[in-house]
Amino acid sequence: MNTRCAAGLRLLPLVAAALLLPTRGASGGAGFDVRLRVDVSSAERLLDLTDGRGNPSDVAALPGSRITRATTALIENEALGEDLLRARLEELKYGHLVADEPFQLAAARRDAPAIRDLLREMQTRNFARRVVATAEPLFPPSVDLAADIPLYVVAFGHSSITAFVRRVEWRGGEPLFVGEGQGEPVIVLNLGSSVHSGSTTAERFVWTLSVCAHEVFHALFAVLKDGTPSWRNYYAGGQGPLDALLDLTQNEGVAYHLTDEQQPGERGPEGDGRVRAAFSAFDRAAAELSSAGLSPGRAGELLRAANISAGGESYGAMTGVVMARAIDRELGRSALAESLLRTPGDFFRTYIALAKNRGLPGFAARTEELLQKAR
Repeated sequence: MNTRCAAGLRLLPLVAAALLLPTRGASGGAGFDVRLRVDVSSAERLLDLTDGRGNPSDVAALPGSRITRATTALIENEALGEDLLRARLEELKYGHLVADEPFQLAAARRDAPAIRDLLREMQTRNFARRVVATAEPLFPPSVDLAADIPLYVVAFGHSSITAFVRRVEWRGGEPLFVGEGQGEPVIVLNLGSSVHSGSTTAERFVWTLSVCAHEVFHALFAVLKDGTPSWRNYYAGGQGPLDALLDLTQNEGVAYHLTDEQQPGERGPEGDGRVRAAFSAFDRAAAELSSAGLSPGRAGELLRAANISAGGESYGAMTGVVMARAIDRELGRSALAESLLRTPGDFFRTYIALAKNRGLPGFAARTEELLQKAR
Protein backbone atom coordinates (compact mmCIF):
# COMPACT_ATOMS: atom_id res chain seq x y z
CA MET A 1 0.00 0.00 0.00
CA ASN A 2 1.29 3.43 -0.89
CA THR A 3 0.46 6.33 1.39
CA ARG A 4 0.88 10.03 0.67
CA CYS A 5 3.92 9.96 3.05
CA ALA A 6 4.69 7.68 1.09
CA ALA A 7 -5.98 3.94 -20.57
CA GLY A 8 -6.49 2.77 -23.86
CA LEU A 9 -6.73 4.94 -26.95
CA ARG A 10 -7.66 8.53 -26.04
CA LEU A 11 -10.02 7.51 -23.20
CA LEU A 12 -10.83 3.92 -22.42
CA PRO A 13 -14.45 2.92 -23.00
CA LEU A 14 -16.64 3.44 -19.96
CA VAL A 15 -17.14 -0.29 -19.52
CA ALA A 16 -14.43 -2.36 -17.80
CA ALA A 17 -11.78 -1.78 -20.45
CA ALA A 18 -8.59 -3.83 -20.65
CA LEU A 19 -5.09 -3.03 -21.83
CA LEU A 20 -3.08 -6.24 -22.15
CA LEU A 21 0.65 -5.77 -22.54
CA PRO A 22 3.04 -8.72 -22.05
CA THR A 23 6.55 -7.52 -21.24
CA ARG A 24 8.60 -10.21 -22.93
CA GLY A 25 8.21 -13.57 -24.56
CA ALA A 26 9.16 -16.80 -22.89
CA SER A 27 11.57 -19.49 -23.97
CA GLY A 28 10.34 -22.83 -22.71
CA GLY A 29 8.11 -21.36 -19.98
CA ALA A 30 6.04 -18.36 -19.04
CA GLY A 31 9.11 -16.22 -18.34
CA PHE A 32 7.89 -12.86 -17.11
CA ASP A 33 4.52 -12.49 -18.81
CA VAL A 34 2.61 -9.89 -16.80
CA ARG A 35 -0.47 -8.11 -18.08
CA LEU A 36 -1.87 -5.01 -16.41
CA ARG A 37 -5.60 -4.75 -17.07
CA VAL A 38 -6.45 -1.06 -16.64
CA ASP A 39 -10.04 0.03 -15.93
CA VAL A 40 -10.53 3.81 -15.73
CA SER A 41 -14.34 3.78 -15.78
CA SER A 42 -14.72 4.98 -12.16
CA ALA A 43 -12.39 7.96 -12.67
CA GLU A 44 -13.95 8.91 -16.01
CA ARG A 45 -17.51 8.74 -14.78
CA LEU A 46 -16.71 10.67 -11.63
CA LEU A 47 -15.16 13.41 -13.78
CA ASP A 48 -18.40 13.46 -15.77
CA LEU A 49 -20.27 14.12 -12.52
CA THR A 50 -18.10 17.17 -11.84
CA ASP A 51 -19.49 18.56 -15.13
CA GLY A 52 -23.06 17.79 -14.07
CA ARG A 53 -23.34 14.74 -16.33
CA GLY A 54 -23.92 11.07 -15.55
CA ASN A 55 -25.64 8.95 -12.91
CA PRO A 56 -24.21 8.81 -9.35
CA SER A 57 -25.69 5.34 -8.83
CA ASP A 58 -23.76 4.01 -11.83
CA VAL A 59 -20.47 5.42 -10.48
CA ALA A 60 -21.04 4.01 -6.99
CA ALA A 61 -21.71 0.52 -8.39
CA LEU A 62 -18.52 0.23 -10.45
CA PRO A 63 -15.95 -2.35 -9.20
CA GLY A 64 -13.21 0.24 -8.59
CA SER A 65 -15.64 2.45 -6.68
CA ARG A 66 -16.84 -0.43 -4.53
CA ILE A 67 -13.33 -1.52 -3.58
CA THR A 68 -12.38 2.08 -2.78
CA ARG A 69 -15.48 2.63 -0.64
CA ALA A 70 -14.91 -0.58 1.32
CA THR A 71 -11.22 0.21 1.87
CA THR A 72 -12.04 3.74 3.02
CA ALA A 73 -14.53 2.26 5.49
CA LEU A 74 -11.83 -0.09 6.81
CA ILE A 75 -9.37 2.76 7.38
CA GLU A 76 -12.02 5.02 8.91
CA ASN A 77 -13.25 2.08 11.04
CA GLU A 78 -16.89 2.90 10.33
CA ALA A 79 -19.68 1.65 8.12
CA LEU A 80 -19.67 3.46 4.77
CA GLY A 81 -22.32 1.79 2.64
CA GLU A 82 -22.99 2.24 -1.04
CA ASP A 83 -26.04 4.35 -0.22
CA LEU A 84 -23.79 6.88 1.54
CA LEU A 85 -21.35 7.01 -1.40
CA ARG A 86 -24.27 7.42 -3.79
CA ALA A 87 -25.57 10.36 -1.75
CA ARG A 88 -22.15 12.01 -1.69
CA LEU A 89 -21.78 11.53 -5.45
CA GLU A 90 -25.20 13.15 -5.90
CA GLU A 91 -23.89 16.14 -3.93
CA LEU A 92 -20.76 16.15 -6.11
CA LYS A 93 -22.84 16.33 -9.28
CA TYR A 94 -24.90 19.28 -8.09
CA GLY A 95 -22.15 21.11 -6.18
CA HIS A 96 -23.62 20.70 -2.69
CA LEU A 97 -20.86 18.69 -1.02
CA VAL A 98 -20.34 18.78 2.73
CA ALA A 99 -16.93 20.13 3.69
CA ASP A 100 -15.71 17.13 5.66
CA GLU A 101 -16.41 13.65 4.27
CA PRO A 102 -14.22 10.55 4.03
CA PHE A 103 -14.23 10.14 0.23
CA GLN A 104 -12.54 13.49 -0.50
CA LEU A 105 -15.05 14.30 -3.25
CA ALA A 106 -14.87 18.06 -2.74
CA ALA A 107 -11.16 17.84 -3.51
CA ALA A 108 -11.92 15.74 -6.60
CA ARG A 109 -14.28 18.46 -7.88
CA ARG A 110 -11.68 21.15 -7.22
CA ASP A 111 -8.86 19.16 -8.85
CA ALA A 112 -10.86 17.78 -11.79
CA PRO A 113 -8.84 19.61 -14.50
CA ALA A 114 -5.53 18.27 -13.11
CA ILE A 115 -7.01 14.77 -12.77
CA ARG A 116 -8.13 14.87 -16.43
CA ASP A 117 -4.67 15.96 -17.54
CA LEU A 118 -2.98 13.17 -15.59
CA LEU A 119 -5.40 10.56 -16.90
CA ARG A 120 -4.73 11.75 -20.47
CA GLU A 121 -0.97 11.53 -19.85
CA MET A 122 -1.34 7.94 -18.64
CA GLN A 123 -3.33 7.02 -21.74
CA THR A 124 -0.81 8.42 -24.20
CA ARG A 125 2.50 7.32 -22.65
CA ASN A 126 2.32 3.50 -22.46
CA PHE A 127 1.60 3.66 -18.74
CA ALA A 128 0.84 -0.04 -18.22
CA ARG A 129 3.94 -1.22 -20.07
CA ARG A 130 6.19 1.22 -18.20
CA VAL A 131 4.81 0.17 -14.82
CA VAL A 132 5.34 -3.54 -15.41
CA ALA A 133 8.82 -3.00 -16.85
CA THR A 134 9.76 -1.02 -13.72
CA ALA A 135 8.75 -3.86 -11.39
CA GLU A 136 10.24 -6.72 -13.43
CA PRO A 137 13.93 -6.46 -12.31
CA LEU A 138 12.99 -7.19 -8.69
CA PHE A 139 11.81 -10.72 -9.48
CA PRO A 140 14.15 -13.71 -9.84
CA PRO A 141 14.72 -14.62 -13.51
CA SER A 142 14.92 -18.27 -12.46
CA VAL A 143 11.15 -18.33 -11.88
CA ASP A 144 8.42 -18.22 -14.50
CA LEU A 145 5.89 -15.56 -13.51
CA ALA A 146 2.67 -14.97 -15.42
CA ALA A 147 -0.19 -12.78 -14.22
CA ASP A 148 -3.16 -10.77 -15.43
CA ILE A 149 -3.63 -8.00 -12.85
CA PRO A 150 -6.66 -5.70 -12.66
CA LEU A 151 -5.83 -2.03 -12.02
CA TYR A 152 -8.83 0.12 -11.17
CA VAL A 153 -8.28 3.87 -11.58
CA VAL A 154 -10.52 6.03 -9.39
CA ALA A 155 -10.59 9.71 -8.44
CA PHE A 156 -11.70 9.56 -4.80
CA GLY A 157 -10.83 7.77 -1.58
CA HIS A 158 -9.19 8.13 1.79
CA SER A 159 -6.83 11.10 2.00
CA SER A 160 -3.89 9.03 3.28
CA ILE A 161 -3.65 6.59 0.36
CA THR A 162 -2.62 7.00 -3.26
CA ALA A 163 -2.75 3.32 -4.27
CA PHE A 164 -3.23 -0.08 -2.68
CA VAL A 165 -3.51 -3.81 -3.35
CA ARG A 166 -6.29 -5.98 -1.95
CA ARG A 167 -7.02 -9.67 -2.43
CA VAL A 168 -10.62 -9.76 -3.58
CA GLU A 169 -13.36 -12.31 -4.13
CA TRP A 170 -16.53 -10.99 -5.72
CA ARG A 171 -19.86 -11.95 -4.14
CA GLY A 172 -22.88 -10.63 -5.99
CA GLY A 173 -20.91 -7.69 -7.29
CA GLU A 174 -19.56 -6.79 -3.83
CA PRO A 175 -15.83 -7.15 -3.04
CA LEU A 176 -14.96 -9.48 -0.21
CA PHE A 177 -11.43 -8.92 1.09
CA VAL A 178 -9.67 -12.23 1.72
CA GLY A 179 -6.31 -13.48 2.94
CA GLU A 180 -3.15 -14.85 1.33
CA GLY A 181 -3.75 -17.61 -1.21
CA GLN A 182 -7.39 -16.58 -1.80
CA GLY A 183 -9.11 -14.44 -4.40
CA GLU A 184 -7.13 -12.33 -6.86
CA PRO A 185 -4.74 -9.42 -6.20
CA VAL A 186 -6.40 -6.19 -7.34
CA ILE A 187 -4.75 -2.75 -7.53
CA VAL A 188 -6.59 0.54 -7.00
CA LEU A 189 -5.03 3.90 -7.97
CA ASN A 190 -6.55 7.16 -6.71
CA LEU A 191 -5.77 10.00 -9.12
CA GLY A 192 -7.40 12.40 -6.67
CA SER A 193 -4.37 11.83 -4.46
CA SER A 194 -1.77 11.53 -7.26
CA VAL A 195 -2.39 15.08 -8.47
CA HIS A 196 -0.99 16.44 -5.19
CA SER A 197 2.42 14.87 -5.89
CA GLY A 198 4.18 17.38 -8.11
CA SER A 199 3.46 20.78 -9.59
CA THR A 200 3.19 19.68 -13.24
CA THR A 201 1.44 16.86 -15.06
CA ALA A 202 4.83 15.40 -16.05
CA GLU A 203 5.98 15.27 -12.42
CA ARG A 204 2.68 13.72 -11.35
CA PHE A 205 2.99 11.10 -14.10
CA VAL A 206 6.42 10.00 -12.84
CA TRP A 207 5.16 9.83 -9.27
CA THR A 208 2.05 7.86 -10.30
CA LEU A 209 4.16 5.44 -12.33
CA SER A 210 6.43 4.73 -9.35
CA VAL A 211 3.43 4.31 -7.04
CA CYS A 212 1.80 1.83 -9.41
CA ALA A 213 5.07 -0.08 -9.86
CA HIS A 214 5.14 -0.36 -6.05
CA GLU A 215 1.64 -1.86 -6.07
CA VAL A 216 2.37 -4.12 -9.06
CA PHE A 217 5.29 -5.47 -7.04
CA HIS A 218 2.88 -6.32 -4.21
CA ALA A 219 0.45 -8.01 -6.59
CA LEU A 220 3.19 -10.03 -8.30
CA PHE A 221 4.76 -10.99 -4.99
CA ALA A 222 1.34 -12.38 -4.05
CA VAL A 223 1.26 -14.39 -7.29
CA LEU A 224 4.81 -15.63 -6.69
CA LYS A 225 3.89 -16.70 -3.14
CA ASP A 226 0.87 -18.63 -4.42
CA GLY A 227 3.16 -20.62 -6.73
CA THR A 228 6.11 -21.19 -4.34
CA PRO A 229 6.07 -24.30 -2.08
CA SER A 230 7.96 -22.61 0.79
CA TRP A 231 5.40 -19.81 0.92
CA ARG A 232 2.42 -22.15 0.60
CA ASN A 233 3.75 -24.18 3.52
CA TYR A 234 4.40 -20.98 5.47
CA TYR A 235 0.78 -19.81 5.21
CA ALA A 236 -0.58 -23.33 5.73
CA GLY A 237 1.15 -23.31 9.12
CA GLY A 238 -0.79 -20.24 10.24
CA GLN A 239 0.44 -16.75 11.08
CA GLY A 240 0.80 -15.28 14.53
CA PRO A 241 0.87 -11.50 15.10
CA LEU A 242 4.67 -11.30 14.99
CA ASP A 243 4.73 -13.41 11.80
CA ALA A 244 2.33 -10.93 10.23
CA LEU A 245 4.63 -8.01 11.12
CA LEU A 246 7.66 -9.72 9.57
CA ASP A 247 5.69 -10.61 6.43
CA LEU A 248 4.47 -7.02 6.08
CA THR A 249 7.96 -5.60 6.68
CA GLN A 250 9.58 -7.72 3.97
CA ASN A 251 6.79 -7.01 1.49
CA GLU A 252 6.59 -3.25 2.07
CA GLY A 253 10.36 -2.89 2.43
CA VAL A 254 11.15 -4.24 -1.02
CA ALA A 255 8.25 -2.32 -2.56
CA TYR A 256 9.34 1.00 -1.04
CA HIS A 257 12.91 0.33 -2.14
CA LEU A 258 11.54 0.07 -5.69
CA THR A 259 9.65 3.35 -5.20
CA ASP A 260 12.76 5.11 -3.91
CA GLU A 261 14.74 3.98 -6.96
CA GLN A 262 12.33 5.84 -9.24
CA GLN A 263 12.81 9.14 -7.41
CA PRO A 264 15.80 11.47 -7.94
CA GLY A 265 18.51 11.80 -5.29
CA GLU A 266 20.46 9.50 -3.01
CA ARG A 267 18.58 7.60 -0.28
CA GLY A 268 19.69 7.42 3.32
CA PRO A 269 21.71 7.86 5.39
CA GLU A 270 20.69 4.70 7.21
CA GLY A 271 21.74 6.07 10.58
CA ASP A 272 19.54 9.18 10.68
CA GLY A 273 17.13 9.82 13.53
CA ARG A 274 13.98 8.67 11.73
CA VAL A 275 15.55 5.31 10.89
CA ARG A 276 16.72 4.76 14.46
CA ALA A 277 13.25 5.67 15.70
CA ALA A 278 11.69 3.18 13.27
CA PHE A 279 13.95 0.34 14.45
CA SER A 280 13.17 1.21 18.08
CA ALA A 281 9.44 1.21 17.32
CA PHE A 282 9.90 -2.16 15.59
CA ASP A 283 11.62 -3.53 18.72
CA ARG A 284 8.72 -2.39 20.92
CA ALA A 285 6.09 -3.76 18.54
CA ALA A 286 7.87 -7.12 18.20
CA ALA A 287 7.97 -7.49 21.97
CA GLU A 288 4.28 -6.69 22.29
CA LEU A 289 3.18 -8.82 19.34
CA SER A 290 5.00 -11.84 20.76
CA SER A 291 3.60 -11.41 24.28
CA ALA A 292 0.93 -13.56 25.88
CA GLY A 293 -2.51 -12.06 26.32
CA LEU A 294 -2.25 -9.68 23.36
CA SER A 295 -5.76 -8.72 22.23
CA PRO A 296 -6.71 -8.97 18.54
CA GLY A 297 -7.62 -5.30 18.60
CA ARG A 298 -4.21 -4.23 19.86
CA ALA A 299 -2.46 -6.53 17.38
CA GLY A 300 -4.42 -4.95 14.54
CA GLU A 301 -3.53 -1.47 15.76
CA LEU A 302 0.19 -2.28 15.84
CA LEU A 303 0.10 -3.86 12.38
CA ARG A 304 -1.77 -0.92 10.85
CA ALA A 305 0.75 1.50 12.35
CA ALA A 306 3.57 -0.54 10.80
CA ASN A 307 2.49 0.63 7.35
CA ILE A 308 -0.14 3.36 7.76
CA SER A 309 0.48 5.74 10.64
CA ALA A 310 -1.16 9.11 11.17
CA GLY A 311 2.22 10.79 11.60
CA GLY A 312 3.72 9.21 8.50
CA GLU A 313 6.23 7.22 10.56
CA SER A 314 5.32 3.72 9.40
CA TYR A 315 7.86 1.76 11.40
CA GLY A 316 7.49 -1.56 9.55
CA ALA A 317 7.78 -0.07 6.07
CA MET A 318 10.70 2.16 7.08
CA THR A 319 12.58 -0.70 8.73
CA GLY A 320 11.91 -2.92 5.73
CA VAL A 321 13.18 -0.45 3.15
CA VAL A 322 16.48 -0.08 5.05
CA MET A 323 16.81 -3.87 5.04
CA ALA A 324 15.94 -4.27 1.34
CA ARG A 325 18.30 -1.47 0.34
CA ALA A 326 21.15 -3.02 2.32
CA ILE A 327 20.66 -6.47 0.76
CA ASP A 328 20.51 -4.93 -2.71
CA ARG A 329 23.61 -2.75 -2.23
CA GLU A 330 25.76 -5.20 -0.31
CA LEU A 331 24.79 -8.56 -1.86
CA GLY A 332 23.43 -7.48 -5.26
CA ARG A 333 20.10 -7.31 -7.03
CA SER A 334 20.01 -11.05 -7.63
CA ALA A 335 20.24 -11.68 -3.86
CA LEU A 336 17.34 -9.34 -3.21
CA ALA A 337 15.28 -10.95 -5.98
CA GLU A 338 16.03 -14.49 -4.76
CA SER A 339 15.05 -13.47 -1.20
CA LEU A 340 11.46 -13.24 -2.43
CA LEU A 341 11.45 -17.04 -2.78
CA ARG A 342 12.15 -17.42 0.93
CA THR A 343 9.99 -16.57 3.91
CA PRO A 344 10.38 -13.54 6.22
CA GLY A 345 12.61 -15.17 8.81
CA ASP A 346 15.33 -15.72 6.22
CA PHE A 347 15.00 -12.12 4.98
CA PHE A 348 15.51 -10.79 8.51
CA ARG A 349 18.41 -13.10 9.30
CA THR A 350 20.18 -12.08 6.07
CA TYR A 351 19.93 -8.45 7.13
CA ILE A 352 21.03 -9.12 10.71
CA ALA A 353 24.24 -10.70 9.43
CA LEU A 354 24.83 -7.72 7.13
CA ALA A 355 24.12 -5.22 9.89
CA LYS A 356 26.73 -6.77 12.19
CA ASN A 357 29.40 -6.80 9.48
CA ARG A 358 28.64 -3.41 7.89
CA GLY A 359 27.69 -1.28 10.88
CA LEU A 360 24.06 -0.85 9.75
CA PRO A 361 21.11 -0.11 12.07
CA GLY A 362 20.35 -3.14 14.21
CA PHE A 363 17.60 -4.62 16.34
CA ALA A 364 17.57 -4.97 20.11
CA ALA A 365 19.01 -8.21 21.50
CA ARG A 366 15.56 -9.49 22.50
CA THR A 367 14.20 -8.78 19.01
CA GLU A 368 17.12 -10.62 17.43
CA GLU A 369 16.31 -13.67 19.56
CA LEU A 370 12.77 -13.64 18.20
CA LEU A 371 13.95 -13.12 14.63
CA GLN A 372 16.48 -15.94 14.76
CA LYS A 373 13.60 -18.32 15.49
CA ALA A 374 11.17 -16.81 13.01
CA ARG A 375 9.82 -18.92 10.15
